[in-house]
Amino acid sequence: SSYQNKPKKPRDFDCIWGGLTLPRETLYKRINQRVENMIEEGLKEEVDALKPYQSLNPLRTVGYQEFYVSKMNHTPVPFDQAIELIKRNSRRYAKRQLTWFRRNKDVKWFAPQEYKQVIQYVKAS
Repeated sequence: SSYQNKPKKPRDFDCIWGGLTLPRETLYKRINQRVENMIEEGLKEEVDALKPYQSLNPLRTVGYQEFYVSKMNHTPVPFDQAIELIKRNSRRYAKRQLTWFRRNKDVKWFAPQEYKQVIQYVKAS
């Protein structure tokens, strides 16, 4: 918030704000599928290989932290539970991102299939 509260520097260009949006059900379904794809592509093996570095900030992110030791009872998180936690935490992260962007009234929202309207919007701006 301290960064956002700093005085804005004048720019010699205008920003064009555009965002893609999906119905929540579709978004959550895609997030869940993406997590499944990550598992199929070897996320668990990657997490295991990086376990010695689990205390580093880059590994305290969604997709890694869920596999490491539970903070409450200091035991490893079961694999199936870790997967569900990754899905849940990814959905929550997406919701926070949307909330943050929706505060900006300059964002013009489009459905992904509205690519022609996006091009027109950019050309007109």
